[in-house]
Amino acid sequence: ADIDEEPGYFAPPLPGQDPNKPEETDKMLEARKQDLELDKNVGQTQIYSAAVPKERQGGFYCEICDVAFNDSISYVDHINGKAHNKKLGFSMKVEKVGLQKVRYKLNLLKR
Repeated sequence: ADIDEEPGYFAPPLPGQDPNKPEETDKMLEARKQDLELDKNVGQTQIYSAAVPKERQGGFYCEICDVAFNDSISYVDHINGKAHNKKLGFSMKVEKVGLQKVRYKLNLLKR
């Protein structure tokens, strides 16, 4: 687990940073636009060893964080996690939308 994700851990303020001032908000979370290709290795058996670089070990690999995963659940948990999104420049905040926007989106998805 990443130290930023551990409950009760608070990073000390950086030099020149006011500890009482809230952090500046990064951009809000956005819907993913690319396909995650979670089914690319379905039905295949892969054997890999520690001598092979992480990105070629099979399973799922996050280039941004340089981490390999053996299963899709761990990979999806990672890419939806705080540490990964922080590296992409996203805060964990989402846009607040009104009822009209929700209805519009639902109508689009019905078609």
